[in-house]
Amino acid sequence: MAQKAPFFFVITIKQTGQLIGAIEIRDASHRSQLYCWIHEKWWGSGLFQKAMELAAQRYFSHTENESISARVDCSNKRSLHALEKNGFSLQGISLGSSEKQYSMVLKK
Repeated sequence: MAQKAPFFFVITIKQTGQLIGAIEIRDASHRSQLYCWIHEKWWGSGLFQKAMELAAQRYFSHTENESISARVDCSNKRSLHALEKNGFSLQGISLGSSEKQYSMVLKK
């Protein structure tokens, strides 16, 4: 089925329901389909990696798309590393809205 609306996921602490982040995967017409954030208190905890893995699985099982694109500011090495840990590969560097950005892709 074709993707009509964005896939939106919240990242919460299961025991408390505390919101600590979000992942949005937009349709493939966007330069960067992926938008994500996680509260800095939870950086390095592995929660983002698990959430991204689950979001990608759900996305691929509910669409015909074979990849997810992402862009990361070149100054944001932490996000670059987090996406690489989730299987995103570097495709190149291009000009973003405020600085150069890494173009990345996650394949099914």
